[in-house]
Amino acid sequence: MGMASKSRLLLVTAVIILAVADTLLIAALLKPSVISPMINGIKGAVKTILSTTYKFELMRRGAISLPHTQIKPQPLTLPATAYVVGSNQFINGLISAGAPQSMVKPITLGELSSVPNDSIIIIDWDYINKTMRISLSQLARQLENVIGKGDLIILYTASPGRVLPLEDAIAVAWGNHYHSTVIGYPVMAVNTTTYIIAFGGRNYLVINPVQVRGEYTVSLNSLIHDWLLTNKGLISKSYSLSLDQTYYDQDECNAMQHYLGSNDWLFGTGLTNIAGSDTGNVYEYDYCITGSYQPYASTIGVDYLGFNNLYANTSGGNWVGYVVGINMTTAYYIDQKNGYNSYMTWTTTDAEPDSTSCSWFPPSASVLELSMEIAQEIFEFIYDVALASDPSNPVYSLTASLSAIGPGPGGTTNLVWSIGVENQNFFCSPISTQAGYNYPVGFGVINWQGVWYINTNTVSTAASPVFYGGGTICYPLVSGYTVEDFGSEFYFVLQYNPSATYTVSLQQTVYPSSSAYVFDLPSPTCPG
Repeated sequence: MGMASKSRLLLVTAVIILAVADTLLIAALLKPSVISPMINGIKGAVKTILSTTYKFELMRRGAISLPHTQIKPQPLTLPATAYVVGSNQFINGLISAGAPQSMVKPITLGELSSVPNDSIIIIDWDYINKTMRISLSQLARQLENVIGKGDLIILYTASPGRVLPLEDAIAVAWGNHYHSTVIGYPVMAVNTTTYIIAFGGRNYLVINPVQVRGEYTVSLNSLIHDWLLTNKGLISKSYSLSLDQTYYDQDECNAMQHYLGSNDWLFGTGLTNIAGSDTGNVYEYDYCITGSYQPYASTIGVDYLGFNNLYANTSGGNWVGYVVGINMTTAYYIDQKNGYNSYMTWTTTDAEPDSTSCSWFPPSASVLELSMEIAQEIFEFIYDVALASDPSNPVYSLTASLSAIGPGPGGTTNLVWSIGVENQNFFCSPISTQAGYNYPVGFGVINWQGVWYINTNTVSTAASPVFYGGGTICYPLVSGYTVEDFGSEFYFVLQYNPSATYTVSLQQTVYPSSSAYVFDLPSPTCPG
C-alpha cells in the first residue's frame, strides 16, 4: 500500500481515555484537567470516521465499484466561509485548488475570537511561526475557543517534521477547552507538504494529516463532509454513515434509486428526451421526489430533485437563457383548486446548487455542485459542460445564481436557478454551442429540507412543487435566425395513508402545460 493510501487509511483520531501524557510536549503544555467520562460517545465518533476511511481506501483501490461514476480531480469544496491566516501567495494557492474566492476571507491571528461558529479556519503555520514568532503553546491557546465553537481547523506546513508537534498542539487545545486529557493516538510518518485537519466536540476529537500529492483535494473534501455531518449531529444517530460518492454529469434521480433504504420511497418521471426538428439537439429531463417513512409525525421530510441536460448536435448557437426551478406557490394553488387536504413546501436554506458567480480563476472553481444525504450515504454531483465521448475532460463550466421568490400563499417560496454557460478563456462571456457537447444541470431542495405537512389521522393528498426547466438558443442563418426553445414542467400528486403500514403512494403525474417540448422556429432577430 502506498504512502498516500496509508495516510488516508490510518486516520489519526485522538481518543479520550485515561489521564497520562502522550509526549513531553503535551505534558509541558497541558493545564490541570479532568478526564471525560463519555467514552461511549468517543467510540461512536471514531467508528464512523474509521469506517468512512476504510471504504474510501477500498474505492480508491478498485475493490468497491460504484455505478455510473467517473473519477477525476475534484476542486476544493468550501461549504462555509474559510477564514485564512497566511500570506497572499498561500491564499492564492487555495483559490487555485478550487476554493471559490468569495468563500476565502483573510484575517489575522488576533481576529480568530470574532469568527462566527461553525466556520473553517485555515492557518499557514510556517507563515505565522516565521513572521510572528508564534510558539506551539501560543497556537494551542489560540485554538482553544475555536475548537469549542464547532469550527473546522486546517493547519498547513511545508515541513514534515512539524506535523506531529502541530497535532499535539491541537490535542492540547481540545483538552484544555473540554477539561479532558488526550493520552495517545496513532502516529504516522509524512514526507511532504501537509494539511492537518481537525475538528471535535465534547466526546471526540479527530485529527488527520493530508499530504499534498495526487488528488489530495479528494481527501480534504471528504474530511470537510465528515465535519459537516458531525456538526449536524448525524454521528450520534448512525455509525454507518459513509463517505461521499462523486458523480460527474449524472442524473441524480437515477443514482438515488440505487441507494434507497427500506423506509425510503421515490417517485420520478424517469429520464425522458426530445429532439429538435431543425438543430437535432436533444433535450433531456428527469424530476423526482423522495422521502422516508415517519410514522405518527405531522410532517414528512422530502427532497425535490431535478435534472436537465441539452445534448448539442449543432455548433454555433448562442445561449439566450437556461433556467431550472421549483415552483411551490403554484403547487399550493393546485392543492386549493383540487381540494387536496395537505401541502408541500420547504424550510431553512438547504437548496443547491450553491450560488456561484463569474471569476477569473480556473473553470474548476465554478462548476455546479450538488451534495446530498440519503440512506446514510453522502452523494456529490458535479456538472461540467463536456464532450459526450470524453466526459472526464470538461472544456466549459456551468455557474448558477439562485433566486428565492416569495413568500407566497402558505409561506411557500419559489426557487429559480439561472444557469450560465461560460468560456474558459473569457470566463465571464457566454459561449456558443459545440456539437457533441452535453450541458447538464442538477438542482434541488435536499437533506429533507422539503416538508410535506400532513394530517396524521386522515388520508392526506397533496401536489408536489412544480418542477421545471428550459432555455433558448439562437442560431444565425444566412438571413435571420433559428430560435430553439426547449423546456418541461411537471408535478406529482401523492397520497399519505396513516394506517398501520403507513404508505405513500403516487396518485397522478401531471404536465401542467404542453408537456415537454423543443420548438425550432424562424425569427428575423435573436431574442434579447
